[in-house]
Amino acid sequence: MNSIFKAIKLVFNLDKKMFIINYGIFILESLSFVFTIYALQFTLEKLGLFISGNLTTSKMIIFMFLFILVKILTYAFRSFMGFYCEYYDLVLSSKIQKELMDKDFLPINFEDNNFLDVLSQAKVGASNLTYITNAYIDVVFMYGFNFLFLAIYLFLLSPYFVLILIVVLLLQILHNKFDKEIEEKLEENIKNLRRKREYFESLFLDKETVKELKIFNTSGYFLKKFKFIINSFCDASEIFYKKLLINDFRLGLLKIICYIISYLIIYFLKDEVSIAEFGVVFVTIRSIFSLSEEGFYGRIKEVNSLLPQLDAFLKILESNCEKNITYEDEIIFENVSFKYPNSNEYALKNINFKIKANEKVGIVGVNGSGKSTLSKLVLGLYEQSEGKLKTVKSSSVFQDFVKYELSSIENVKISNFQNEVDFSKFEKIDYLSENDLDYNKILSKRFSDISISQGQWQKLAILRGLHNNKEFFVFDEPTWAIDPIVEKKIFDFLYNEIHNEIQTGMIVVTHNLSSVKQMDKIMVLEEGKIVGFDTHLNLIENNELYKKLWTTSTT
Repeated sequence: MNSIFKAIKLVFNLDKKMFIINYGIFILESLSFVFTIYALQFTLEKLGLFISGNLTTSKMIIFMFLFILVKILTYAFRSFMGFYCEYYDLVLSSKIQKELMDKDFLPINFEDNNFLDVLSQAKVGASNLTYITNAYIDVVFMYGFNFLFLAIYLFLLSPYFVLILIVVLLLQILHNKFDKEIEEKLEENIKNLRRKREYFESLFLDKETVKELKIFNTSGYFLKKFKFIINSFCDASEIFYKKLLINDFRLGLLKIICYIISYLIIYFLKDEVSIAEFGVVFVTIRSIFSLSEEGFYGRIKEVNSLLPQLDAFLKILESNCEKNITYEDEIIFENVSFKYPNSNEYALKNINFKIKANEKVGIVGVNGSGKSTLSKLVLGLYEQSEGKLKTVKSSSVFQDFVKYELSSIENVKISNFQNEVDFSKFEKIDYLSENDLDYNKILSKRFSDISISQGQWQKLAILRGLHNNKEFFVFDEPTWAIDPIVEKKIFDFLYNEIHNEIQTGMIVVTHNLSSVKQMDKIMVLEEGKIVGFDTHLNLIENNELYKKLWTTSTT
């Protein structure tokens, strides 16, 4: 319940005025609910007088008109309440989403899968925060006051009528207890089967999986397993719904018991209450059942499944996302070490170097040596585990770049919408010409009939990185999908025009050592440590690992 109180406090602080108005309306709705019941009682009493001949037709018409007017006003008020509550939810949801988006999660949790799971749940929690808080607050402000006002109303009719309210509540609580235990037990039995069913369904819908099923001719095997799971799921679901049917029957039986008890109470009070009051009591009993099922139990039961997401959202808001990164005009690593979350092994250990703002540096090494990790530290995507780090604000191109389902121009401008696109760069890195491709057309098979090759996407990613116009660039395997001839053309462009003419610095992470030969310096990494940092010629003469990498790369 602690998370609920925190959530309510957050909602209250986001907009105190709207909060008070919204739940003030709920209290008024509770009063109108009881007032409607009283209006019904009053009208039935007048109807009894009319039938017995003690009330004129004209007066009866007036009373009926007043009753209809009360119902119209009640419905109008509830419609207004529904509109305002929807508006309230919309405004609060926007503010809540902003609260979440204002949290800067990078770099401290960038590679923490557990945190990413929490973040994913937090987004669900944020979108359902008002729904969750409303459910619990409704229990107090609307359903709770409904019960209170009904209890007062029944007490004023006869103190004995309060017994009906107590009996209904006790029997409903008893039913809910059994219902909850059975549902939890059955849900646990089918939950795993449901996940398996969803997994095998996804296999037949994923294009990459379907390719393998076709190539390996394994669709029959997976279909057999899928049918078995479907049959098991159906059997478990049948048991589940049979138990629910029994629960519903038990609830119906409890209602009958309540009505019998009510008849008995009314029988003993037959000389003290009117027929109109009898009718109102039965209407009230039905309302009480509705409130307990839909309100107290139903509403809370419905939102309890969302409480983990709410906890995740509150955890995110309370998290400390302060970064230990300093941005200056050069890159300095002083005894920097880094290990990924939930890992005991260091990906980088005791790294020391300095790169000036206008230098171009290559980073090479075997797979797993820490090259990409180092580049992400430079970019501020990761935060060092140990040591001191100063870096420059940089643009970048990664091997795992994003293919936005937008036009070519938008794919470029997304890194900096304020700058106009320099179309001359398109030609210089051999991107498709305007004769071959309309730059304003969406690149997506989903939204258009336009598609481009992986190599062209890679060039588009490079253009996006360059468009950001930073003083420093970090390229992590920027040409891995591009043929060697075009690759040389791109690197010549990067080195001669981007670096020399604009005087920008750059780091290039690559397996192709021929592309970094002309770098000012080349850093050689091995098992997370720097084993060489010098010019190409010096490394060839003095560094065995670099010499081996060079020989392998160029033969």
